[in-house]
Amino acid sequence: MGPSNIIRNASNRIYKYRENNVDLKIITLDSYYKVNHVRESELSSLRKGSNSHGFMRKIISFIAYKSKSSLFFSLITVLKKMIFPAFKLAIKVRQGRELLKFDNIAVVHDCFTAYFLMKFHRKEFSKSKFIFIYHNDGNLWSMLLESYPKLSIFKKYLDSIENSIIARCDSIIMLSNAAKSRLETTKGAAVKNKLKVIYNGIPEFNEKTPTAIYNDNFVNIVCVGTLCRRKGQDRCLDLLSLLPSEMRVKVRLHFIGDGSLREDLNAQSLELGTNEQVFFHGAKDDVYPYIAEADAYILLSRNEGLPLSIIEAMSLGLPILATKVGGVGELVIDGFNGFIHDEDSGSDCLQRFLSLSENKLSKMKLNSRTYYEANFTVNKMIENECKLFKEVFGYDGRS
Repeated sequence: MGPSNIIRNASNRIYKYRENNVDLKIITLDSYYKVNHVRESELSSLRKGSNSHGFMRKIISFIAYKSKSSLFFSLITVLKKMIFPAFKLAIKVRQGRELLKFDNIAVVHDCFTAYFLMKFHRKEFSKSKFIFIYHNDGNLWSMLLESYPKLSIFKKYLDSIENSIIARCDSIIMLSNAAKSRLETTKGAAVKNKLKVIYNGIPEFNEKTPTAIYNDNFVNIVCVGTLCRRKGQDRCLDLLSLLPSEMRVKVRLHFIGDGSLREDLNAQSLELGTNEQVFFHGAKDDVYPYIAEADAYILLSRNEGLPLSIIEAMSLGLPILATKVGGVGELVIDGFNGFIHDEDSGSDCLQRFLSLSENKLSKMKLNSRTYYEANFTVNKMIENECKLFKEVFGYDGRS
């Protein structure tokens, strides 16, 4: 969801790019279809009734379940959800010829789209420049292969796709210094002078009146994200179970999101005896009240790029409890705006947070908000992107 949220934020602030002398046009596959980003053929099938829709959802769920253990279903899923749409989008852009005829910059967020676009716009035929964004920890395929482990047999071919993208790119945006260092280590001279760190930025949440969701008699800690191994909700449950009983009864842990591990996590909570402290709220279109009313935000991921959910929590002044993966170490400064959880050293971020005095807790909340304002606003991100666009073209004109 990270890339789509970044694109949506940019779309809502095209005027900010124009203020920086940059004309921005956003192209997605959705923009080639008319009705609410849904193809007419799909829209009619959804209108047939809940029975057919429910049947399709069961098929989709079955394929998603099988894709973890079946190479065949992994290929079907990745081809349908990623590769075919990327190819179609690249074809549409090629037919428009904007990247062939004019001096433009194409900023590409998706690896397969980048590969096809760059194949269709070789340097000798295209006047345009290309910038690719690594929405990960510097390992382009880690999240894909964690979701579809059977595809690891194609790692050699995936690496060749990545190398092709790097060779054609004029610049590469990394979301953190940690990701930049990792890519420099693995790719060496191939990425020399191409890497630029630009942090993700988010807009302020619109002012809203929070809804009374939580019981204020408890310490409410929230985690927003897909319920999956990568996001580490199982680690949250383990930490909660290890608290001294007099401390644990004061805590309420809230999971916002849905996913393949929901039943497993519920079973784990029952087994650990934490079920009275844990609440599964499901997926929500608006996560604002769930974050705004919480006392802290927790995300114990095993793999991340630069998680927007942490930045959202920081913007609301929440202390952050997190693992130091990807760029998280550049979002969370241990003891300043939150606590880093380190299983190897035995550092328990949850217990450390619950042991804070009122004075230190207030200071940590203020630090979290201040750190967001200084580094992770959407305006800061746009400003840094526009500087890069002008550097790539080598002049301070329209791009």
